[in-house]
Amino acid sequence: MKTLNYIFGVVLSLALFACSNGADFGLPSTEDSFDKIVSYNNKVDLVIVVDNSDSMKYHQDRLILQVPGFVERLNGLKMDYHIGVISSSVSASYGGGQLLGSPAFLTSSSPSLNQSLQARLQVGEGAAILSPHCKILRIYFFRTI
Repeated sequence: MKTLNYIFGVVLSLALFACSNGADFGLPSTEDSFDKIVSYNNKVDLVIVVDNSDSMKYHQDRLILQVPGFVERLNGLKMDYHIGVISSSVSASYGGGQLLGSPAFLTSSSPSLNQSLQARLQVGEGAAILSPHCKILRIYFFRTI
């Protein structure tokens, strides 16, 4: 039985070698040249949604501290960007559903970009108006059985 398996293995190997000899599988040939020009799209639109529910001010403050590094990185990558900020509030009195600030989008050419973006990210904790609804949903979905 071992002899039969050995013979079968040799025949299969020879058959595969014969089939692949000079066969074209439709794959592009490899090149050792790296002189290709790689291009990419540098246009980016960013919408940052800031949660302004209860107890989020601490996290907003931490996010605001990251703005200079974020902007520096975008500019270093030579990105053509537009940044808009909205809050998680659904109430129109807290800017819900609308881009915050004027103009609506900030770009690399916006005056005082870091300060403008930081001011827009500081939305506060104005969504307390929704707390009763959230409590009802929490009771409904997480009630103990």
